[in-house]
Amino acid sequence: LNDQDSRYIFLLLLLVVLPSFEALKNLFALLYVVSWLVIAYREKNWGGKWRIIDTVILFFFFGNIVVSLNAVITYNLSAGGMNDLIRFLLIVWVLSRHTLTKNQIVTLCMVAVFSTAISLIYSYLMCPPESCPSYLELYSVGHVNHTAIYLVIAYSIALSLLLTNFFVLLGYQRVLLILSTLFIAYATVDSNSRAASGLFILVTLSSLFYAVVQYKSWRFGLITVLILILGSLLVMNNPPSVIEKFIGCSQASGPCSSDASRKNIRNFSYYTFKTSPLLGVGFGNFSNLGHEYIKDKVIEDLGVYEIEKYSPNTHTHNIYYNFLVSGGIVMLSALLWFWIQIIVSLWKVSKENNRKELRYIDDVEVIEYRDDRLLILSSSMVFLTILGIGFVNTTLSHEHAILSMFVLGLLFSKDRELNAR
Repeated sequence: LNDQDSRYIFLLLLLVVLPSFEALKNLFALLYVVSWLVIAYREKNWGGKWRIIDTVILFFFFGNIVVSLNAVITYNLSAGGMNDLIRFLLIVWVLSRHTLTKNQIVTLCMVAVFSTAISLIYSYLMCPPESCPSYLELYSVGHVNHTAIYLVIAYSIALSLLLTNFFVLLGYQRVLLILSTLFIAYATVDSNSRAASGLFILVTLSSLFYAVVQYKSWRFGLITVLILILGSLLVMNNPPSVIEKFIGCSQASGPCSSDASRKNIRNFSYYTFKTSPLLGVGFGNFSNLGHEYIKDKVIEDLGVYEIEKYSPNTHTHNIYYNFLVSGGIVMLSALLWFWIQIIVSLWKVSKENNRKELRYIDDVEVIEYRDDRLLILSSSMVFLTILGIGFVNTTLSHEHAILSMFVLGLLFSKDRELNAR
């Protein structure tokens, strides 16, 4: 650490405390951003030219402020919900302008994985399965659904590390990474979240397919098939409770109780959006709305208000409705624009992978091939997780938003580095 600057140290400490300590998480996030600003000002190096992603983040940032002020002025609601967005937008923007070495990126990713595993150990010790089987929660992340999202993202990082850097890690690092990956995988399924378990399977299959295509090795392909067969046999012999949850919902004569309740939440969210379509009601204010807020709009559209079909809730349980309800068309546009930039950056970085580069090692010219597979795979799987779980829960919020932005910020930084001209 003596050879590292304060930015890297604060970012590393942020990842250490992220799943476990609320106050320290906020402190190190602030220190990371401030230290970057101070060093950038001192060295007159702001990380490169202004690019489209900077404009997207700026639009996101000021759009958030505008919809929050509108919530205060128009609806007499709070503007406090904008803080969460400001925090993760600052982190992803600063990261996109912070160039890190490959060793630093690998270390940061390992820290993110290990800190999650350590926090899980504490969670299981405080709340063993026999006492509270359905309430697995990371201490700082909180609610089981948010914990499940965080675990899928951490698992995506862990599996990406294993598949792309296994042979460059030290022996003890491989052992710890394998154990942590298996532990996080088990906890993800044990969270009893259908969405998280479904994405866990999708991330696993997609990552393994990517690795098979990249390595072009029949041995690796055979090992992959054997692992999948072994995993399938384990699940069939000892099916986890989430499987029973899937089966119960598929065999029910009508929708599951959770599916029915979320349908009512979506109905309420839809008419909340129709009531405030342009700027929404501000982030964090959905929980303050009651039936009276949408009643007139529903009657205007349908002629009658059937109260049992609409459910106010703490949040929308859907990332797209969350942005529509909280920020209207303005903030949904910002979100979609952000999605497009992720896809563009993935394409650009993938295009440059395996490119020959001339480097100097001990003053000797060496030709090496670029290898950014860790960033390509991990950011792809994080993007997939946000999009997929986002249909049934509110992704991009709280701690799992910071972990997502950590990975996506590294992708944007690499894109900026490779396409600096």
